[in-house]
Amino acid sequence: MPQKGFTLLETMIAAAIMLLLVASSAKIFETTVKTWQANYIKMQLQQNARIAMDEITKNLLGASAATVVIDPAALPLNSKITFQVIKDTGVSAHVYYLSGTTLVRQLNNVISDLIPDVTDLDFTKENELYPGVEDFRCIHTKLVVERKTQKITLEGYTHLRNE
Repeated sequence: MPQKGFTLLETMIAAAIMLLLVASSAKIFETTVKTWQANYIKMQLQQNARIAMDEITKNLLGASAATVVIDPAALPLNSKITFQVIKDTGVSAHVYYLSGTTLVRQLNNVISDLIPDVTDLDFTKENELYPGVEDFRCIHTKLVVERKTQKITLEGYTHLRNE
């Protein structure tokens, strides 16, 4: 008479195979979640850095070279810029600087946090074509944001308006 069911050995082998499948699936899931989190953090950092750089650049475009002051005493070095923008509606005073790891914007004495996680902010008056050569009509901006192991560096040159 043929046997019905599985032997103990067959059941143990099936259980071991299932255990390996579940363990490998859990590891794949864990790796996927970690990768997604890292990419999400990087995306947030890029978005924040681009928003800050766009705002600084947009406002600097309206500044006259005579009003731009990069504070050499700011810590970290050259991390504070002050300038004025003259429009039909009047004069607005802009200041960007680091407070700890937060990029701060001061607009006409109203202070607000712009973005967090800034590890480096650097303003210099230098020529885009000849780095290191001082040029009062061109502002080089470097912004570095970092969280956990993700780091984003944005750099740009802003050519000030002609007067």
